[in-house]
This record gives sequence, structure tokens and C-alpha cells, in this order.
Amino acid sequence: MAKTYALKIITPDGAMYEGPVTSAVVPGEAGYFGVLANHAPLATTCAPGNLRFRDASGIEHEYRVGEGFFEVIHNRATLLTETFSETSQAHG
Repeated sequence: MAKTYALKIITPDGAMYEGPVTSAVVPGEAGYFGVLANHAPLATTCAPGNLRFRDASGIEHEYRVGEGFFEVIHNRATLLTETFSETSQAHG
């Protein structure tokens, strides 16, 4: 079983997602970057784009996010973003 870490996605309307994930691909200012469990501490800005992550049960999710800020520390990742909307159905 893949190792997990906590992911929280927050917009001005509140928390949109909170739960354990095994991986995420985040739209950064310089391009997309991946995050796995035990990632080194990171703080960066995000560009509008598609955020993809795989939850602890193996289901992949994809959402459209706006500009924002992404932080990883102590196996917890937080995305603060202006907008958040589903782009497709989750699939396994």
C-alpha cells in the first residue's frame, strides 16, 4: 500500500477537500510538479490549471483551480486557491 499524506484544499468559501492522498500533481507557476508522501518542505505559488490527486483508496480526482499558494510541511499539504471546480468524474 502506498504511503499517504494529508491534503487540504481551501477557497474563500471554505474547505473544498480534506483527506489522505498518495500523490498530487499541482499546477505551479513554472509548470506542473508532483508531491508524494514525505516530500521536503515546500512553499510556492500556483497557477490556474488542473490539480490531480489520488486518494488513499486509489481513486484519481481532477479539479480546475485558480491562482493560489501551496505548502507542504510535516506530511501535510495545503492549497489555498481562489477557485475550485470539478473537471471530470473521479476514476480508479
